[in-house]
Amino acid sequence: MCSSDLEVMRDVLEADVLIAAPVAKSHGSAGVSLSMKGMMGLIYNRWVMHVRHDLHESIVDLASLLTPALAVVDATRVLSTEGPSGPGKVLRMNTVIASPDMVAADAQTVKMFEWYGRRFDPRQVKHIRIAHERGLGRMDVENLKIREAAA
Repeated sequence: MCSSDLEVMRDVLEADVLIAAPVAKSHGSAGVSLSMKGMMGLIYNRWVMHVRHDLHESIVDLASLLTPALAVVDATRVLSTEGPSGPGKVLRMNTVIASPDMVAADAQTVKMFEWYGRRFDPRQVKHIRIAHERGLGRMDVENLKIREAAA
């Protein structure tokens, strides 16, 4: 994708810090909409990513441009089917996943919950796999130190 295809909001480019705070949901085209897919909300012409390019490659291209210092995935309620707009099956998980690595946050979210009635390995989500392969973050959540905090 050419950078000329993207019009990123000026405030985002001028911000001292970028924090991704998506709500966990399924997505008919991308599989899931988490922190990497959520970066699309920061550009004006999102249709370009859906129509003129491979969506998964475009998500990773954008994630390489807009890399948050922290990804905080709201998985208190997960829209596990019929996303992104629903209605669909909502899982009440009361969970928040936070990481300075948005690929790891997305991978952990995929691994933790049911999507479309079944479990997936993070490598089965194309944009997570591509981002890992490009070195943007890690999808091998089984090798990461994960801490849980009780509410």
